[in-house]
Amino acid sequence: MDAKEVEETQEKETKKKYPEYKIHGETTVLGNRGNVGWTVQFNKIQWDPENPEIKYDIRSWSPDRKVIGKGISLNKDEVLKLKELLNSIEL
Repeated sequence: MDAKEVEETQEKETKKKYPEYKIHGETTVLGNRGNVGWTVQFNKIQWDPENPEIKYDIRSWSPDRKVIGKGISLNKDEVLKLKELLNSIEL
């Protein structure tokens, strides 16, 4: 395989592994990960282009957003419950 074929294969594998997504609004960076340039972000995100539901998402992202780390997606009601819980905790 030449370099172009390798790149095309990697791109196809990435598309299989990671869903299409659209980030709505501004990204909030919550912190950095040990990997160079990776950040933990809080985003409003749409994971499925055919489903208009917006999720609130906390997860790690590579600098170019081609690799997505583990995280959690919450709906609006879950975020409201989490907010209530966090507000009740004394830090």
